[in-house]
Amino acid sequence: MALEASLEQGAFRVADALHRFAKTQGWNPESYRIFISVRPEWGTIHVAFLSDAFTGGEESDEYERYDNVMDFLEQDLGDDPSLYRSISMVLLPLDGYGFQAHGPLLSPGEVMIPDSLLNPGVEDFRGKYWPSKR
Repeated sequence: MALEASLEQGAFRVADALHRFAKTQGWNPESYRIFISVRPEWGTIHVAFLSDAFTGGEESDEYERYDNVMDFLEQDLGDDPSLYRSISMVLLPLDGYGFQAHGPLLSPGEVMIPDSLLNPGVEDFRGKYWPSKR
């Protein structure tokens, strides 16, 4: 349980760093989202970073975008190299992500961090694609 709590704290640090990255890019909070799950038994933090900026381009552009984000995280989290090494991340376009409105498929033992905690003050855009039954 202590490892899970530690990973969850790390997940929030990663989310904060990604928000800082978005700010350096001049992104509007509505133009990106962060989804994170942690896998305590493996000590990993899985990040899906979605943005309008990740749409289109050549394959080389995708690599460059990924490198830019990871370079920023490496510098921002420089005081905790083990946290940086625990990150597994994908960059996805925001448009079209609504098909996963139910959330990602989790592996056994994987814990999802509520996206409302990772994206404070931003309405859950998935409701545009899949209205909530609450």
